[in-house]
Amino acid sequence: PRGCPLDPERDLWGKHEKQKQRKRGSGTQWTCGLDGKVFKSEHYLDLHLERKHMNETPRGGICLAHYCELFDVCAGDAKFRRKQKEDGSDCDNATMATARNRCEEAMMRCFPLDQEVSRKLH
Repeated sequence: PRGCPLDPERDLWGKHEKQKQRKRGSGTQWTCGLDGKVFKSEHYLDLHLERKHMNETPRGGICLAHYCELFDVCAGDAKFRRKQKEDGSDCDNATMATARNRCEEAMMRCFPLDQEVSRKLH
């Protein structure tokens, strides 16, 4: 539905990600699919996309990183994840309450119970 924050049409960085092209045979060269400029790393391509092509992002777009707790993908690097679990910083009541609230709100917007289609999903 329209208000669903997980709708691909609302993905703030989705179009930018689709415009990134890694040059075959070279793990270090990246090309912008919007204007053909070549960069020495994905990082510099990201900076270019943010500086020059924000007009390609949806108005009122949603950064899916705000929903990373829902899918347990916030700490993408396994080393970082292990370190986080050791110091206990990844799980406190306030963080979990915020994540739960965001999750429930997203599910209500994406799968509204007042629509029969949503109720029949299970």
